[in-house]
Amino acid sequence: MNMPSLSPAAAPKPVRWPGDDFPTWISPMLVKELRQGVQSGAFAWTFILLQAAMFLLMTFWVLNRSTGLQSRLEVNQLFHGFFWSLFGFAAAIILPVRAAGSMTAERVGNTLDLLRLTHLSSTQIVVGKWLALMAQVLLLATAVLPYLVLQYFFGGLDLVADLFSFVVVLLVASVMTAASLAAAGQSPLTRGLLTAFVFIAVPNFLGGFGSVLGTAVLSPWSALPAILVVAALLTAVMLIYAAAAIAPPAENHACRVRVLALVATGLALVAGAWFGPVSAAFVITVTVLLVAGIAIAELTSDPVELASIHAPFARLGLFGGPAAMVLTPGWATAICFTLLAAPLLGLAVVDGFPGLPATARIPEKFVLGVAAILFPLSLMLRLTAGKTRKLVFIGVQIFSLVIFFYQSPLGFSNTSGVEIFRALTNLLPLAALLNLVSQGSSSGGFEPMIGLALGTTALSLVFVIPRFVRQLAAVDRRVTAARALPAVPRRSLPA
Repeated sequence: MNMPSLSPAAAPKPVRWPGDDFPTWISPMLVKELRQGVQSGAFAWTFILLQAAMFLLMTFWVLNRSTGLQSRLEVNQLFHGFFWSLFGFAAAIILPVRAAGSMTAERVGNTLDLLRLTHLSSTQIVVGKWLALMAQVLLLATAVLPYLVLQYFFGGLDLVADLFSFVVVLLVASVMTAASLAAAGQSPLTRGLLTAFVFIAVPNFLGGFGSVLGTAVLSPWSALPAILVVAALLTAVMLIYAAAAIAPPAENHACRVRVLALVATGLALVAGAWFGPVSAAFVITVTVLLVAGIAIAELTSDPVELASIHAPFARLGLFGGPAAMVLTPGWATAICFTLLAAPLLGLAVVDGFPGLPATARIPEKFVLGVAAILFPLSLMLRLTAGKTRKLVFIGVQIFSLVIFFYQSPLGFSNTSGVEIFRALTNLLPLAALLNLVSQGSSSGGFEPMIGLALGTTALSLVFVIPRFVRQLAAVDRRVTAARALPAVPRRSLPA
């Protein structure tokens, strides 16, 4: 008996699952994390406790208002400070800390491999977690907005300035969430130190500069572009390193972070030309520290000999080889990246501070800073990549700091032995830089100091040059070999 076959037109239409409460264009990682995060007890209790604290704060605020205008202003300012402390602590500290716990739970539960089986890249996983936490921060912020508007009717407060502070808190929360994700991929000791530094320094740094920028200009909103640029750069860098911590070696995160450093350098040049002096100084200072940190981190890495890393550069033709020598992983390409970014960043520093006198020695200080980064490389390459090289770099810089602080009290003595010892401290680039900064423009004789530091740096790099040339030649060979490989089409996601 022949059974009639069902034609494709007669197939039943798919029925939408009742749980599909999110559109299909939203990242599945964001949907997963947002559902788990909102339904978790941590978010619920944070939300409830913040609402209870705000209600009690507003109740005491109303009860303690005085009839006198001066006393009323003092009471308003006092409770206004309590309001921002509560909101900032919940949005920029409590919720971002949960990002590290979310990433740690994936590691402990061994669910990262399951997420990769869904064709999600490490970047999509990390960005999904970050977006989910930021969505929770926005939910918290939306619930607090009525209390912010209510304060306006109490009198003596500037609603525009409060909205500016509200935006700054959200930007700080963005950086804190990304920093928490980046710290989750580090060792316990590094994670503790990094978390303590970031969670103490970044809120004070962005918040303090936000207040400085707001008072240095007529309107605080004119300072917002500088704060936005800095927050975006810090968030992007930390998300890249968070993704690199869980990524397989085939993903070239070194290219992303180095391109971002070059983009940050370009933004510093733009800031020096278009922003005001205070805003430009803020952006340039953060960019210098950011690019220096990226250069140090990249110098501790080893090259990755995979065709998937070099194949994209092979498709660039004549520009592929030079681009690979700057943007592929490895300490040798990191030297090329540092030597490329340093002049551009130096130009941004010089153009961004046009009012400084020549006696400020900005170019000399910048050159000594680059030398301090490259000086420990010959010792670092004797050890394996990663944590051991970072320890060597930190050890050399700490030794330089100890030598500098040891010889500083000796400056009151003019004996020949002390003078010789002070001259020998300039053999270390970081000590020479600190000597140059401490002496300022009050005395001359900087050229021997700079010459000694640059001489020892050049002598240190001489031992690295043969290995450096071999590494760059190997990169060029890998790019040439990748040109001969057939193009592999990208695997598409199932419908």
